[in-house]
Amino acid sequence: MKRLVLLVEGHGDVTAVPTLAAKVLADLPVEFQGHSFVDPAAIRIGGLEKFTGRLRQKWHTTLELALLRPNVGGILLVVDGDSDEMEDAAFCALDAARALSERTKQTGAGTIFSLAIVFLQKEFESILISAAGQLPGIVQNYQLPPVIEGIRDAKGWLDKYLIGGYDPVRDQNNLTKAVKDWEGVRSQHRSFRRFESAIRQTVSAIALGVHKISLALLVPQSSGTTA
Repeated sequence: MKRLVLLVEGHGDVTAVPTLAAKVLADLPVEFQGHSFVDPAAIRIGGLEKFTGRLRQKWHTTLELALLRPNVGGILLVVDGDSDEMEDAAFCALDAARALSERTKQTGAGTIFSLAIVFLQKEFESILISAAGQLPGIVQNYQLPPVIEGIRDAKGWLDKYLIGGYDPVRDQNNLTKAVKDWEGVRSQHRSFRRFESAIRQTVSAIALGVHKISLALLVPQSSGTTA
């Protein structure tokens, strides 16, 4: 089977995002099964500012590092999409994804492996808040924010309402594992649906042996742009 390697932003994402990706893959129809698997050890690349502009070489270096793993069929980048700018221009998720995808072609993206790029609207933790009722250790009188997907400081919300507080490295993966039913998250969280779409498109390309570059975008609502 071919390997799907994830590139992620934060320390907690290194284990939590592969856990979520594996759950999504397992829930896909049978025709998507048996061709690929999610590498449980994601590579931390940092936020967008850490691999663009003067640091753009890190994007190539990280891709090359991912491709050193055996039988790579796809690479999926999952980072927050709430940057203010990219390379001295106002941030646009579509422009950023297009620029990154163009920079991957020399490494074989779209020809020898598939690539998907996902910009979450805010922190990964907003996905967990959408499943708050399933999270172990959450206090009984928690109050959901009016808008979950666009919440600012999702980590702070979890720190407030989880008994003992919240630490991404300690808790993010365990909380992700604890969620069994993602339907409620899917219905109210566009970032989650974009993530699902990226997984589906990538494993489908792997199964068909026709590699592609997928831009599963979500632009912050304040930008007035959709993707």
